[in-house]
Amino acid sequence: MALNHAKVTGILKEGNTVSGVKVQDMLTGKEYEIKSRMVVNAAGHWMDAVCGMMYGQPKRMVRRTKGVHLLTPRLSNNALVLYAKSDGRLWFVIPAGKYSLVGTTDTDYKGDLEAVYAEKADVDYLMQEVQKVFPNLETKDIYYTYAGLRSLPDSGDEKPGNVSRAHKTIDHEKLDGVKGFISVLGGKITGARGISEEITDLVCKKLDIKTKCKTATTPLPGAPIVDQGRIIKICRRDKN
Repeated sequence: MALNHAKVTGILKEGNTVSGVKVQDMLTGKEYEIKSRMVVNAAGHWMDAVCGMMYGQPKRMVRRTKGVHLLTPRLSNNALVLYAKSDGRLWFVIPAGKYSLVGTTDTDYKGDLEAVYAEKADVDYLMQEVQKVFPNLETKDIYYTYAGLRSLPDSGDEKPGNVSRAHKTIDHEKLDGVKGFISVLGGKITGARGISEEITDLVCKKLDIKTKCKTATTPLPGAPIVDQGRIIKICRRDKN
């Protein structure tokens, strides 16, 4: 069961064991207590807030960095990977239909999680680099910008671009003796199924359930079922 529009407002504990969560239905305002043998904290940018509810005090586990992209007129027919002259960071120009997508920045973010947007400094940084390769592009040519956040495991004072994009699974029982609570930090959408498998197997092991996650062999809802022979045939055809 999935409960949408529900905000976690507290962690239920029995001694040193997490036994569920308190949630508020953001559509009706009603509050509920949901009991569970295991709670998996996959709250992304809100990871620290959820962990803070459990520990009773703030706990920094996530480092958020912002990435900004520009949509411009078509600059090239091929994808380009380049390095910024100002700081050596990698950036790219990717064809997007009749447009080009230029990005990305990588800067620490400590602002409002509900209002992430490209600021003038972000646009200036990208334009400074792109104009060295495409000098005719001007700021007024930008159709629009968009921004997003990366939720990364906190690793101290490294430069934002050097922070690992790999996910990290935390069994709080091993970390600090709190049972029934697992956190998963970082990762990318391309690895979501693998991360889900890892977490599912860990939960089953801790609950002494003799089964394994089947995501590797289960098609996503709506996906066509294609046997291995057809996949090989398609790959050979595309290669030729």
